[in-house]
Amino acid sequence: MVPEKVLKLSAGDISIRPLEQGDLLTLQGWVNDPLIQRRIGISGERTPAMQDAWFAGLQKDEAREVWAICAADNYIGNVSLYSIDHKNRNAGLSIFIGSAETRGKGYGKTALLLILEYAFRDLGLHRVFCKTEAAFKDAVRLYESTGFTREGKMRDHECRDGEFVDKILYGVLENECRIDCRREYAGG
Repeated sequence: MVPEKVLKLSAGDISIRPLEQGDLLTLQGWVNDPLIQRRIGISGERTPAMQDAWFAGLQKDEAREVWAICAADNYIGNVSLYSIDHKNRNAGLSIFIGSAETRGKGYGKTALLLILEYAFRDLGLHRVFCKTEAAFKDAVRLYESTGFTREGKMRDHECRDGEFVDKILYGVLENECRIDCRREYAGG
């Protein structure tokens, strides 16, 4: 039996839904912001053609899912699962709130809990992991407040502006967090 396709998960006014083509222009603005680029580990300007090519590739990538974070149905950021490994039941996680005026309001925490609920309940994963720099204190607080455990340090893991930076590795298991959310499925 094929599980129903989840179209939206929500808790209060915060929801996540699969990223859509219509989100790309807004997303392009965010990923061209140096702060966002540093947070998600990319560099260089992204053009509309690059965004379209990335999105087309995403549609074919069975090991990656990108979801739009919405506050009162306004698109404010992304949360992603990547390197989804169904055999070993784990995946990586990435999250950012794009617009500065919506950061620091708890939207990211709710979105993170929603994607974890989806990862564990719908995808049947056992573990989700993520990494961040120790300097990103808000990210450290977010992960630790949602049940993630610090698992180690990845020394000189990324090269940024000619300098190597360490990353902190976090993980959470399926029995370590839960959220009650409203679910909307395809066809219902």
